[in-house]
Amino acid sequence: MSEFSVPPPLPPPSKPFPWKIVIPVAVVLLLCCCCVVIAGVVFAMRSGEGNPFSFLQTGSKSVTGDWDVYYSWGCAEDYSGPVLLTFYEDGSFQVFEDSQTSYGTWYISDDFTLEFIFDEYPNAHYVGILDSEWKYVEGTMSSADNDMGCFRATKR
Repeated sequence: MSEFSVPPPLPPPSKPFPWKIVIPVAVVLLLCCCCVVIAGVVFAMRSGEGNPFSFLQTGSKSVTGDWDVYYSWGCAEDYSGPVLLTFYEDGSFQVFEDSQTSYGTWYISDDFTLEFIFDEYPNAHYVGILDSEWKYVEGTMSSADNDMGCFRATKR
């Protein structure tokens, strides 16, 4: 027998912590969380009543209420009107013209584009650009009969 004994095996070397993976993943997760928070704040700012961020908004922009509408099929220089149009908060509207009432739906797209469509044939479709205060709109209109025209409206 020899006087030398075999030393016990050395433990395997420890692996270094994978910082090159953890740090980029943490940064991406942090950025995603920030984006979700920002999206939530923007959504809350665009909401209606009870908006906790209303103090950040400049002015109240709403198309609901009464408007005087002037229109011209064919975009002639002489416009008919005014016609009383009332936009309601539920996305519907009512027009009073010559003791007759018509109905339809409306919506805002692209923050400044107002669209409203009559329920009854020929389903006139109005598309206009609102001014920065949402008190004036001007645009075009079309019908299911392919008639084209122009309109402008002022909020009362």
